[in-house]
Amino acid sequence: MIRMIVSMPPETKDWLEEYGRRHHLSAAEVIRRALEFYRRKGASPKGSLDVLSRTQGKWISITGDSQSYVDEIRSEWDRRK
Repeated sequence: MIRMIVSMPPETKDWLEEYGRRHHLSAAEVIRRALEFYRRKGASPKGSLDVLSRTQGKWISITGDSQSYVDEIRSEWDRRK
C-alpha cells in the first residue's frame, strides 16, 4: 500500500479516533473503508451531473409550490401513526 499524509481539523481527528475505538478499527482502516464506500457509490462531480441530467423534468406533473407539496406528503406520515 502507498502511504499518504492527510490534514484534518482536530475535531475530525478526535471523531475519527473515537469511531475507530468504538468499532475496534485503526483510524487508517476507517479512512480506507470510507474512501472505498465513497468510490463504490460512484461519487464524483461528473456522476452528480449525470444524475441531475437523467432526472431533469421528472416532477413536471406536479403543480403548485414545492413547500405545499412537501407539507402534503409529510402529512401522510402523521396519518400512518
